[in-house]
Amino acid sequence: MDSINADMASILQTVQTPGDYFAAGVCALHIPLIEVEGIGPIALPLLPARAAQLIAVAERAPYGRGADTLVDTTVRRTWQIGVDRVRIRGRHRPAMLDGIVERAANAS
Repeated sequence: MDSINADMASILQTVQTPGDYFAAGVCALHIPLIEVEGIGPIALPLLPARAAQLIAVAERAPYGRGADTLVDTTVRRTWQIGVDRVRIRGRHRPAMLDGIVERAANAS
């Protein structure tokens, strides 16, 4: 067993919630092309300078539910950028997502 599999098995053994885990097969993951209006393309991994640029165009992300939704930075320090300002593209993205959804839907 290679290191990552041994590490994963060790971590999963510490889970205290009942359940079954199974993974098999190969799935090619192509890095998407992410663009944010006002910033441009976003390269991954995200560098600190680019993260600062994203925060500059973002707004505080609320949490909760209904009337209990609020922004409290002492509890959660998260940001959000509206979906209308983000574009995720890539030549292989539609086929990749279709394949992932199909495999998940047919899993037993």
